[in-house]
Amino acid sequence: MPTKVSNIGIKKRTPYKRRKLPGKKSVVKTIFLSGLTIIVASLFLAFISIYKFINAPFSSAHLQGDIIKTDGVWGKDDLNLMVIRLDDKYSSSSNINSFSLINFDIINRRYNIYTFPLQEEFLYVNDTKGTLGGIYKYVKTENKNIDFIVESFFRQFAVKPDGYIVLDNNDYKYFEDKLGGDIPFRDLSAILRVKNTFMIPGMISAFRDKVETNLTLSDMLSALQFFKNTSETSTSINEISKYGILDHDVWDQVWNDTLSYESIKKEHMKVLILNGSKDPKIPGLASWGARVVRNVGISVLDTENSFEDFTSTAIIASNKDLNSVKELATAFNVPYVIGVEELDKSKNYNPQIFRAEITLVVVNYSQ
Repeated sequence: MPTKVSNIGIKKRTPYKRRKLPGKKSVVKTIFLSGLTIIVASLFLAFISIYKFINAPFSSAHLQGDIIKTDGVWGKDDLNLMVIRLDDKYSSSSNINSFSLINFDIINRRYNIYTFPLQEEFLYVNDTKGTLGGIYKYVKTENKNIDFIVESFFRQFAVKPDGYIVLDNNDYKYFEDKLGGDIPFRDLSAILRVKNTFMIPGMISAFRDKVETNLTLSDMLSALQFFKNTSETSTSINEISKYGILDHDVWDQVWNDTLSYESIKKEHMKVLILNGSKDPKIPGLASWGARVVRNVGISVLDTENSFEDFTSTAIIASNKDLNSVKELATAFNVPYVIGVEELDKSKNYNPQIFRAEITLVVVNYSQ
């Protein structure tokens, strides 16, 4: 009989298949997708760069500090811009010859300008006696920054500036010459008239080069749009007398008579203000906190002592999303608002805290 041969262990050879080269359409498709990816990535990076440019401060000013925002100030319903005009910004002994605060009421499209006396003495934030006219010289001599001016103004007037502009007489004259006369503060919409249209980009560029500010390009464009929708009837100019410094009630009355704070007032909140200072106890701190609360349009429930120790100024609220809470957190530079439910009831907190919708605990004038 013929012998059978076993196929076990013998691999069948697979016929060789020649590799197919990619067709012309496939190559074009690959190149197209690669190019599209590069374009999208480039556009994304360009968008990020433009966004950072628009929202970066106009100047890396040597006065710049940590308290006042440097990532743009526009976005609140009411915001305050501090404007300081110096004799010479390059001189460390320069005096201030004009100190103003501009309040922007975004909802009602109004702005209020307040000019302050320069020679009346008051207490700076570090308890040093000085004047608004001499505060820049003091800041330069003591190697301080814009925070010191902001906090000293906040202590005296119980109003927190959101932004600042510092320029000198030469800068001011440059902008006047460009506009062909005095800057029309009573009707700043006049700057945007047709005859000035082509000068606006150059003036924005000059503004960037000449002034010290924490405003961004985005802020500037928002401000121009704001002024475009105003008129001479949209403005009030208030010259504060020396009594506005000597008597807090005089200034507070002027301030509250010209503001609306609609989004805050309609919440009908009342704030409990507690003096949380210790070693030493700072007398009158809760009363100052009450002034700040009223000057942002909120009512005061009461002023007392905190009993329990706090290491920094704090806000305690039953609802953290209220506009009133956000406004106070911004004014006092409070990064985290404490919920009432987060408090340890075994501690010696003032019992009023648990009954108040908002509690402000102030530990010092410096924020």
